[in-house]
Amino acid sequence: MLNILILCDFGNATGGAERVAIDSAAAFSRAGHQVHFVAAIGPAAQELIDAGVHVHIVGMSELKKKSALQLVFEGLWSFKAARLTRRLLSQLDPKQTVVHVHSWQRGLTASVLRTAIRSAVPTIVTLHEYGLACPNQGFFDYQKMKICKRRALSPSC
Repeated sequence: MLNILILCDFGNATGGAERVAIDSAAAFSRAGHQVHFVAAIGPAAQELIDAGVHVHIVGMSELKKKSALQLVFEGLWSFKAARLTRRLLSQLDPKQTVVHVHSWQRGLTASVLRTAIRSAVPTIVTLHEYGLACPNQGFFDYQKMKICKRRALSPSC
């Protein structure tokens, strides 16, 4: 039996990344693994609860709904999400645990990535979008409504 800690911005299916995270968490739990699902934003999907997944909702709102001042204090680093992730990891045997990160850009922030990577626990990141290389995650210029030709993360970007 493994301990699996899944990190995802939403506790319910708002898109493809969440759907994959929820379905895999439920399947791992039904297969006999102990699964913890950490989400910044609730509510928890019923299928997680039905499958016996331990759901932990940080209780945040989506970053795009925050004011500029809130973004300064919460958008770059979520101390609440990092603390919860660190607490859960401290309770799990690192030799029997894996962290699987699905999304962090819309709620959890990079704080959970840093926390997981600094732990002794193997960490897997599924890149559902282009968020590591493109700030709007689509390589698309939404103002011009065409494919973005800028060099990713360059000054013009």
